[in-house]
Amino acid sequence: MTYLDCWIYILRNMETIKEKPFKKRKFYTKEETIAELAAMSPEEQEKNWEKADILRSYINAINYHERIGREKGYKEGLIKGYKKGIIIGIKESGKEEANIETAKKMKEKGLDLELIHEITGLSLDKIQEL
Repeated sequence: MTYLDCWIYILRNMETIKEKPFKKRKFYTKEETIAELAAMSPEEQEKNWEKADILRSYINAINYHERIGREKGYKEGLIKGYKKGIIIGIKESGKEEANIETAKKMKEKGLDLELIHEITGLSLDKIQEL
């Protein structure tokens, strides 16, 4: 059954229909809402608009707080990442300093530069400078 068939059925049987036909189909749209509003008394329409305003206010508040929360989380993540990067950099710097000290001691003991390079991972040029 097409949407046109549904509309024709509804229009032909409008006076006798007590329930919404075709509930399982996503058939009802803006037109149904407009028809329901038009059938309401002015007082009922006013109450309906008040409820809609309250609902919109809640939705806007939720969206606002969600956005604020995401921004806060993003900033906190940046700060944590920055701190972690600094800590890793310090550790790497400390490793290199330790390797330089080890290479100096090995060079003083007369070990081969290639062997020092293999053990410490320092470049041959850096080892020769020591």
